[in-house]
Amino acid sequence: MDFSILKTPDGLRVVSVQGSIVNGDTERFITALRSADRDPFGNKRLFLNSAGGQVGDAIAMVAVMDREKVTTVVADKAECASACAQILFLSGVHRFVLDGGRLGLHNIYADADGIARQYPVYRDDYGWKIPSLPLRIAQQLKFPQPEAQRVLLNWRGPPFTYRSASFSDVFTDLTSKNKQR
Repeated sequence: MDFSILKTPDGLRVVSVQGSIVNGDTERFITALRSADRDPFGNKRLFLNSAGGQVGDAIAMVAVMDREKVTTVVADKAECASACAQILFLSGVHRFVLDGGRLGLHNIYADADGIARQYPVYRDDYGWKIPSLPLRIAQQLKFPQPEAQRVLLNWRGPPFTYRSASFSDVFTDLTSKNKQR
């Protein structure tokens, strides 16, 4: 990750990170935090823009975040996904995704051979049916819902040659009067 110190409009110095989480980021994070100010709540702020990366290094950074009391922020036009979202972002004392920011979480799991062929409609955890985000949105919009716990992902073509769209774009389109898809 690339670490920098930015000033907010009210003059508060905050840590901003961009790029993949890599080996050695914990030490660079500690150095950057030394230059950050505490907000009125006594926390330092960390602005995230990362597609994720090394899980072990993200977990090591969390220990520092816990000690330093860090608030996490995904700003407008920033993205935080995978280890960034599920480890760093969620470990903030306070967590904010500002308008235009994007947060990406995993909820698809590969088969034993490493290929994802199914998508969970819901998870059955200890008797609790936990809906996936697409199911929750379908429920809210009163769309028909599959009865099966998993749906088949019908990929067409060699890996990574099929068209894709971000879930936020699909959701925006579903709720728009002028459909794009």
